[in-house]
Amino acid sequence: MQLLKENPSLKPYLIEAVAHAHEAGLDLIVKETPLDYGDLPENCPYTSEQLFDPNFPTGLNPA
Repeated sequence: MQLLKENPSLKPYLIEAVAHAHEAGLDLIVKETPLDYGDLPENCPYTSEQLFDPNFPTGLNPA
C-alpha cells in the first residue's frame, strides 16, 4: 500500500495486476488440487480496497 501512496500513477494498473494474480492463482489451484476451473470464481471476488485492508476479512488482525 505504501508503494501506491508514493506512486499514485500506479493505481490504474491495480485492477489489471489483481486480475493477473487471480488467474495465476487459479492455475496453481487447478494444478495442485482436485478442483477444476468450473469450481472456482472466474474473477476475483474481492475489491482492491478489501485486498489492501489489513483487517479484511474482519477479525483476522488481532491488533
